[in-house]
Amino acid sequence: MLKDRGGSRFGRCPRATDEAPLMRLLIGLVLVAGCGAPGGPAESNTSQRPGATDPFSALRYRGAEMEKNQQGEIVGVRLEYAQVSDEDLRPLENLRRLRSLEIASCPRITTNALVPLRTVSSLRSLTFTFCPRITDNELAQLRHLDRLTNLSLDGCTGITDAGLDHLEDLAQLETLSLRDTWITYDRMLSFQKTLPKCRVRHTWTSADRTEGSTRREHTAEHYRELGMSRARQGRPGDALSALDTVVSLLPLDARAYNDRGYAHQLGKNLDKAIDDYTAAILVYPDFGLAYFNRGVAYRERGETEKADDDIAAAEALGYDESPR
Repeated sequence: MLKDRGGSRFGRCPRATDEAPLMRLLIGLVLVAGCGAPGGPAESNTSQRPGATDPFSALRYRGAEMEKNQQGEIVGVRLEYAQVSDEDLRPLENLRRLRSLEIASCPRITTNALVPLRTVSSLRSLTFTFCPRITDNELAQLRHLDRLTNLSLDGCTGITDAGLDHLEDLAQLETLSLRDTWITYDRMLSFQKTLPKCRVRHTWTSADRTEGSTRREHTAEHYRELGMSRARQGRPGDALSALDTVVSLLPLDARAYNDRGYAHQLGKNLDKAIDDYTAAILVYPDFGLAYFNRGVAYRERGETEKADDDIAAAEALGYDESPR
């Protein structure tokens, strides 16, 4: 019987403490899919459901805070920890006075979220933090934002060195935050030579490291809940999309690999399921559930001896539920 591995039922497994060797072992398994609003009065309206005549009803319904100027025009939008979609963001392309946009930890945001922004030339501050499905190529949508002075992409683990190529045209950029991305230190230095007036933040300081770690874990938990919900609904493809992101955010979290293995197993991809269960065991060798799950996968693949060994290991670690 394939057990549901999601949610808090199984708790959080300890992570590896010796990160460097494990990162080298696991990096091939990691799939990378994926702030301050201006001051003044802000409005938040969660009573209006999507589908109303207001083009921003979906954003308001999901908790977006919107700031308006004296003329009643929207100049600032802030949204975090919401199941907002790329389509919900499309009306932003009509905001000709928008100065600040902050999107944080929204698990359904993908690379298409940047498309509506290419014509919003009024933008001066843009934040997409812990949205790991945003990738390099789509940063080209920002090239024409000639008033953009502040850009934060913290936690966007889909961004690599290649992404900075698209940002070197933003000559007016004053601050760029790239913490928790795959940007290398050398590429950051070369970027700063191109834009010497731009201050680049590449690592967390001691003052904000706790905040960054908390944000990363909370975002991963949102993706985990989304992925396991899709798995329970029998939608392994959708589940994998979310659980890939959890692994990219928490590459040393045993439960992340175990959950993704579960989704692979639901999709009948036993090879990848076994790879993920093995990765979970590498991170946390006493993870009895991962041994059990791998034993089930081996049994489904007809490898009885390996299955029996893993089931026995799971029982020895205190996980004594046998497959039926």
